[in-house]
Amino acid sequence: MAKLGKINLVNEKESDGADVEVTSYPVEKGVPITDHVQRKPETTSVSGYLLGKTANSDYEYLKKQAYAGNLLTYTGRKVAKDVIITKIDRDTGEFSNGFAITISLQEIRIAKSPWVKK
Repeated sequence: MAKLGKINLVNEKESDGADVEVTSYPVEKGVPITDHVQRKPETTSVSGYLLGKTANSDYEYLKKQAYAGNLLTYTGRKVAKDVIITKIDRDTGEFSNGFAITISLQEIRIAKSPWVKK
């Protein structure tokens, strides 16, 4: 059992990724030179099920959170704080009391304003 925001998910599969951006420039001989390595936001993908009487309202809540870009916390095998939903897919095919769902999450950081209110 996992939790995304206030919604409980029956998670089947959970995967995460960490990427970096590498800037390289070609040279006349040998391997290109690299002068910059920068971390990209971590991503998490969750596959599972929304089940029960609240499955449709839970799905609508998750869509609303995705469209608004609201920060959520995912708690499953791993904990991912300050994430947004970047993609949400559902499959209503084989279930009578809910549906399968796949959610992609991305870590974000909100910039703070340098302006000070007097």
